[in-house]
Amino acid sequence: MSKYDERPRLDDLEEKPVKKKKKFNIFDILYGKDKVEDDPGDRDAPRNFAFFFKLTGRNMRRLFSLNLLLVFANFPIFLVLLATSQNLHDTALAPASALAAPLYGASYFGAASPASAAMFGLHGVTTPVAYWTPLALTVLIVGLVLLLFTFGLSVIGVTYIMRNIVRGEMVFMWQDFIYAIKRNLKQGLILGFLDFLFTFLLCYDIYFFYLNFGGGTWSVVGFWASLVIFFFYFIMRFYTYLQALTFDLTIKKIFKNSLIFAILGMKRNLMALLGMICVLILNLMILQVLTPVGILLPLLITVALMTFMANYAAWPVVKRFMIDPYEKARSAEEEEDEEDGDAEADPA
Repeated sequence: MSKYDERPRLDDLEEKPVKKKKKFNIFDILYGKDKVEDDPGDRDAPRNFAFFFKLTGRNMRRLFSLNLLLVFANFPIFLVLLATSQNLHDTALAPASALAAPLYGASYFGAASPASAAMFGLHGVTTPVAYWTPLALTVLIVGLVLLLFTFGLSVIGVTYIMRNIVRGEMVFMWQDFIYAIKRNLKQGLILGFLDFLFTFLLCYDIYFFYLNFGGGTWSVVGFWASLVIFFFYFIMRFYTYLQALTFDLTIKKIFKNSLIFAILGMKRNLMALLGMICVLILNLMILQVLTPVGILLPLLITVALMTFMANYAAWPVVKRFMIDPYEKARSAEEEEDEEDGDAEADPA
C-alpha cells in the first residue's frame, strides 16, 4: 500500500555517519548538505500547534532551500510574467473615452455642432494602449506549456521532502527531490496539469461572476458557489500530491479521498489556512513598508512556509484514516500467521 516503506528511518540507524570534509559544492548552499540533523524522537511527538513552531524553527534552512528549489524548478513562470508585463507589447494611440467614437461619427455624418465639437475636444483625447505582439504571444505560450511540465513535478518533489520532515525522517534534499520525481513522474505530470486547469477555471469563474455580481440572482449564486468550490479545492490540494507520494492510487481515488480528508480534517485544515492568510498579510505589510524585501520574500520563504503548513496539517489526517488502519490490519494478519505456524509446528 505504501510506496516508501522500504526507506530507512532515523531510529534504524545504529550510529551516525562519520563527518568528513567535503569540497565546495553549490548544491550544499542551495539545497542543504546531506546529513542527519533531526531528533529521532520527533517521529513520535504529537503534531500539535506548539510542535509546529519547534519543527519550523529547526527546519528553517530547509524551507529556504525548498523555496529556492521551487522557484528555480518553475522558471517558466518568469516567461509568463515577462509576456504579461507589457515589455514585449507594442503601443498605439486610442481614445481615452468611450464617447469619442459616437461624437466622431456624429461630426463625420454632418451632425456636428459647437456643442458636439466642444464635447469631442474633451472626450477625443488619445492615450497609448498596449497590444499583444507575436513575440509576446510566443513567449506566453512557451512559458505556459513549460509550466505544465515543471509545476506538478516540482510540487511532487518538494511535497516528498516536506512529508519526511513532518514525519521526523532523515532528509537528503537534492537526492530526495530527484528520487520522488522519478518514482512519480506520470502522476506528477497528470496532477500538475489538472491542478493548473482546475485552479485557472475556478479563478476565472470567480472573476467572471464578480464582474457581473449585480446582473441578477444567477450571478450572485454563481459567485458564491465558485468561491465555496474553490475553498474546498484549495484544501483538497493539501492531500492530492501527498497521497500520490504515499499510496498506489488512481487519480480518481486521489481526488475522492482528498475531498473526504478536506471534510474529516477540517479543524487542522482551517488552522493551516488561517496560518497561510497570516503569512500573506505579513508579506503584504512588509511589501508596503519595505518594498524590495516584500518582493523577495515569496522567492525566499513565503511559498515554502505555506506549503509546509499544508503538509503539517494534512499528514496526521492521512496517517489516522489510512496508515494506522492499514498497519493494524497488517499486524493482525502477521499475528494470525504466526499462530498458524505455531499450531502446525506443535502436532499435539
